Amino acid sequence: MTQTGIIQIDTNGAKYETEFTDNYLENIKYKLPEQGQLKAVIPGLITDIKVSSGSKLKKGKTILVLEAMKMLNDIFIDFDIIVKDISVSVGDIVVKNQLLITYERAE
Repeated sequence: MTQTGIIQIDTNGAKYETEFTDNYLENIKYKLPEQGQLKAVIPGLITDIKVSSGSKLKKGKTILVLEAMKMLNDIFIDFDIIVKDISVSVGDIVVKNQLLITYERAE
């Protein structure tokens, strides 16, 4: 017997039914990254690093640029940080979940 579940959705009076299958139920759930570590969310090429060890960085400022699928992606954090260590260099190819920088939150 397969593990499935049916859910009904009511949108503005229109009812829809969908089924959760084994594939959906077995998906790995998203985990928050470890505090103090910024990891690559996608594989790609490091094309620019905008910080150095010891840099104080304000919320929303670009830390580095990651090229993936011919698109340049500015990587940033949603809070103020102090960069402790940079684990990559320009030209490095990174894989998903590879450590990019370690940091501490700025007060």
